[in-house]
Amino acid sequence: MEIRAYERGDLEALLSLFYDTVHGVNLGDYTAEQVNAWADGQPDRAAWARSLEEHFALVALLDGEIVGFGDIDETGYLDRLYVHRDFQGQGIATALCDRLEAHAGGGAVRVHASITALSFFLQRGYRLLRAQRVVRKGVALVNFSMEKPPAFAGHTYLFESLKWTATGMYFDAEGRAFPLRGESEIVRDGRIWRLNGFLDVCAENPLRFCNDYQIAETDAPDRFAWTSVNPALGALKGAFEIAGKAIFSHYVAENGLYSGQETLLFQDARTYENAGIAFCGGRRLSAWTAVLRAVDGA
Repeated sequence: MEIRAYERGDLEALLSLFYDTVHGVNLGDYTAEQVNAWADGQPDRAAWARSLEEHFALVALLDGEIVGFGDIDETGYLDRLYVHRDFQGQGIATALCDRLEAHAGGGAVRVHASITALSFFLQRGYRLLRAQRVVRKGVALVNFSMEKPPAFAGHTYLFESLKWTATGMYFDAEGRAFPLRGESEIVRDGRIWRLNGFLDVCAENPLRFCNDYQIAETDAPDRFAWTSVNPALGALKGAFEIAGKAIFSHYVAENGLYSGQETLLFQDARTYENAGIAFCGGRRLSAWTAVLRAVDGA
C-alpha cells in the first residue's frame, strides 16, 4: 500500500469513493433516506477541492488505485476518513489515521464519527464527548463528537486494540544476556481494557513470563492504573504515565517484595523502544531491552 499527499487530479476519484462508501458501507447503520441526504451524488466540487488543498490530506493506493483518503486541518480536526467498500478491514483506515494523527504533532485530535466509525475511534483511544443530531438536506442523522486528548495523541501502544511482537535482550541478576522474544495483545473497550501476553527468554533453561493486565482510566488524563497477577511475582499494582513520546510504567507487588519500572519510547505509530528493570528486595532481579512492533492487519 502506498500513502501519498492529495493531488488536484484525485478529486473525482475521491468523490466517487465517498459516494460508494456511504451508500455501500454506512447504509448498514443509516437508512436509505439518510445516506441519500449525506451523499446525494451532487457534491460541491469547489468546496471539496478547497478544503482538501487547505488541509493535510492523504490518499491510499493499492496497485495504483485509490482505495482510501483522509484529511485533518491545522486545529486538529479530522475532517474525513473513508475507505473503499471493497477494501474494508485491510488496515487502510488505520494507516491513514496514523499519519493524520502524527501530523497533529501531539496535540488533541477531534472528529465527528459516524455510527459506523464509532468503534474504530474508540479502539484508537478517542473519548466519546457526546452524541449529536445533525441535519443534512432536511434529514436528521446521528454522529458522535470525539476527541483524542493531547496527553496521548499519536500514541498507539495501549490506546489501540492491536497485537505486538517484541525482540531484544534479557539480562539476569548476574548480568548475563540472553535473546528474548514476546507477543502481546491489547483489547480496548471504553474506560477499561486488557493487555495480555508472554515473554520468552532463550537461556540454557528457557523461561516464559506471562502477564495479564487490567487497565483503567483515572482522574488524571495522562495516568492509567493497572493490576496484574504474575505467576512469578504475584499480584501487582501499577500505573502507566504518559509524558510526550514516552510511556512510563511502575509497579509494586502486593507482598512488597517485588517492584519495577519500564519505559516505552515512541518511534513511529508501529514501533516502540522498550527498556525495563525488576527488583527483588531492592536488588536487581532482571532487566531487558526490546523493540516492539505492531502486527499489521487492523
